Amino acid sequence: MRIHLIAPSRREVLRSRAKASVAPPLGLAVLASLTPAEVEVSLTDENLTSVAFERSADIVCSTAATHTATRAYELADAVRARWVK
Repeated sequence: MRIHLIAPSRREVLRSRAKASVAPPLGLAVLASLTPAEVEVSLTDENLTSVAFERSADIVCSTAATHTATRAYELADAVRARWVK
């Protein structure tokens, strides 16, 4: 089984690719550390890199705060369009 965790970025950070002074996605890191060893886990922090939509996963999880909620919804739509059969 493959799980992909995504921490969305704010829109202005995506447009400028400026470094955002945000805390790392510790909630997703904890979730990844609690996942059984036989499960392949990958994590994308959009503040650092773009989401690789060519990758596939059985489960995709995202986190969001108020300032990243709109981007989280956009990512969810993109994931459904590409990965849900």
